[in-house]
Amino acid sequence: MRSRLALVALLSCTWLALFGGSPGCQVDNLANGPACTEMACLDSLTVTFDPPLTATGRYELALDLDGRAFGCEIMVSGIISPTSCGDVAVTVYGPSRSVTHSIDGETVSHSEVPLPGIAEIRMFGAPHAVGLGVRRDGFELVRTSFEPAYERFYPNGPRCGDMACDAATRTIQVP
Repeated sequence: MRSRLALVALLSCTWLALFGGSPGCQVDNLANGPACTEMACLDSLTVTFDPPLTATGRYELALDLDGRAFGCEIMVSGIISPTSCGDVAVTVYGPSRSVTHSIDGETVSHSEVPLPGIAEIRMFGAPHAVGLGVRRDGFELVRTSFEPAYERFYPNGPRCGDMACDAATRTIQVP
């Protein structure tokens, strides 16, 4: 008898969740959308270099983020791992190449192969005014300033509270 009552309660909760909703049933339904998570996020700015900085040499990055200036040096002589830059949360990433392995025309695997160089830098936070200079072996490659255009996103969905983050990407053309 007890198992029959449990089955009836489960079916009732399922029915109400799918078609009528019930605060006592902790099931989201298709009408309400997916269940909320507690995923966190950070504001960020990504600067991508086009083409990536792949020539061997000593690169100097000079950044000014909302009036706070700092810089760092990165040696490119092979594949670099994600590297921290300066005393703020800036990470430098190398380029990669997509590789697809096929047998008899069927894809069996896909991977990203790291290549030497600097492809992008990512900064946590949302600076409004950005200055960027890049030099290789003392020769200036890039000097620019810009105001990023941030887009707001909700990693848990817009109906799941006020956890929102701002992200922007800017591509810098390298001569």
